[in-house]
Amino acid sequence: MRAGALRHLVQVQYPTTTRDANGGVTQTWTLLATRWAEIKDLGHEREGTTGDRQRADATHEMTIRHLSSLSPRHRVVYNGMTFNIVSEINDDLRNRMQKVLLKRVVS
Repeated sequence: MRAGALRHLVQVQYPTTTRDANGGVTQTWTLLATRWAEIKDLGHEREGTTGDRQRADATHEMTIRHLSSLSPRHRVVYNGMTFNIVSEINDDLRNRMQKVLLKRVVS
């Protein structure tokens, strides 16, 4: 992939939990990495083109340089938008690039 395609600066975050004095649990998000990425809106592309359930749930596809610890428990933040990770694929099997299916969180 050409570096010019990686033009969206994204944050990859992971959940952390803390307990307060009363024993309550609070979940916060901590920065894991900042990466340049290519993000595509799947829009009509995902509807009726495949039987793959993960692709049907995804709203966007992101391509980034490989991040070994990336998993669906993480989330991605870009330009004020938050995305849950549906799945990730080591695209070239050489730990260079990853395709990540995302689902936008609407609050």
